[in-house]
Amino acid sequence: MDKPEKYAEFGGRIIMLGFGSIGQAILPLLFRHITLRPDQVRIISRSPDRSGIAAEYGVEFQAQPLTESNYESVLEARCATATSCSTCRSRWPAWN
Repeated sequence: MDKPEKYAEFGGRIIMLGFGSIGQAILPLLFRHITLRPDQVRIISRSPDRSGIAAEYGVEFQAQPLTESNYESVLEARCATATSCSTCRSRWPAWN
């Protein structure tokens, strides 16, 4: 089988908020089609990664529920160094 084509190189950092079915589907696609290292990606989700997908790709995973009272302090330091901070949820905010 041929190696998948890489469509872009990414030199920044990505923070994924949430790791449900959408995040679990996107993570492998990111690594398949973008030149990206595992240390460039961090996932913050309300519950642990039971799928094992983050570990399979060597991505840092933080099980930290975001609430209306803590989201600024949790995200402030992490998003300051991120190039892209995106939610992988079908609705936002997470505490609704």
